[in-house]
Amino acid sequence: MVSWKEEYSVGIGELDDQHKSLFDLLDKLSVAIEQEDKLSLGYIVTSLELYVVFHFTSEEHLLAKHGYAGLEKQEKEHTVFREKVAKYKAEMSSGDKIQLAGEIRKYLFDWLVNHIIDLDKKYAPFLIEKMGG
Repeated sequence: MVSWKEEYSVGIGELDDQHKSLFDLLDKLSVAIEQEDKLSLGYIVTSLELYVVFHFTSEEHLLAKHGYAGLEKQEKEHTVFREKVAKYKAEMSSGDKIQLAGEIRKYLFDWLVNHIIDLDKKYAPFLIEKMGG
């Protein structure tokens, strides 16, 4: 089970909601893996990939709009993540979908939690101040 925890909150509703949606998709991926539902796996991984692009774009837009000094580091991290997910997705077309989906789930969960705690929480006070509390 992959769940959102309040400790992941950055205190910005729009971004927290997007993070929660990513955790929901990860949870759906977990269910599909447990049920060995190969048909749903591709759909869920594609949904995750598309939603991550939407989230990163939203986050980067807010950070750029308010002149956040750490934007470049965020963008680099986001690029690495997108490339890794694209690689996994390509491997799923020819490999063991269940095993790869498990690897994707672990990578996504670990990356998401670490990214939120290590990087996103650093921009939170800055954005909250800039956005008027």
